[in-house]
Amino acid sequence: GVLALAAALISPLDALGEALFSAHMVQHLVLIVVAAPLLALSRAGLAFALALPRTWRRAWRAVGRETPVRTVTHPAVIVVLHAATMWAWHLPSLYELAVRNEAAHIAEHLSFFATALGLWTLIARSGPRGRVGRFPAVGVVFVTLLQGAALGAILTFAAAPLYAVHASGALAWGLTPLEDQQLAGAIMWVPPGAIYLAIMAALLARALKESEPRLREAA
Repeated sequence: GVLALAAALISPLDALGEALFSAHMVQHLVLIVVAAPLLALSRAGLAFALALPRTWRRAWRAVGRETPVRTVTHPAVIVVLHAATMWAWHLPSLYELAVRNEAAHIAEHLSFFATALGLWTLIARSGPRGRVGRFPAVGVVFVTLLQGAALGAILTFAAAPLYAVHASGALAWGLTPLEDQQLAGAIMWVPPGAIYLAIMAALLARALKESEPRLREAA
């Protein structure tokens, strides 16, 4: 997960993402569907919390029990926040601001990563003791797949380029701005879709395995 963060943020991909929309999309997907789920599975936050002094850990747990925090981390809120973040930053005005303004660019990446980490943590900890069961977690992944695919399809099938900020960069790399946008849309649509489908299959298999003892008892 840490290596994926480094690849997204401090490798040549970061510089290439300023020129090409398609490279910028790869950068976003590395943050959202590689770094975030790996760090969620690793429970890096738990390791970090255990490294804190005991009094700080108590304060952290107390904050976690506060109503505003519990509201923000509610499963439905996490799903909506992640989808809203994705769509908002791909509005042409906000997207071009993020490319041209470093502070906005940092805010864009932080919001993508933070909401994705919350989403994947919810999925990684699904099950009998989690905030959502396995089958609801499948629904969470499915909704995330649909909204990402819809945004990717809009970018792929748009009749004209939506982001002027990448026009010169695309031409320098031998692409028209529309071709660069179509490639970005396909990147957003196809690879994450395959990942989400694989995760849904894994969750379903885990849910069925966990339900086997109850099915035997019922039989």
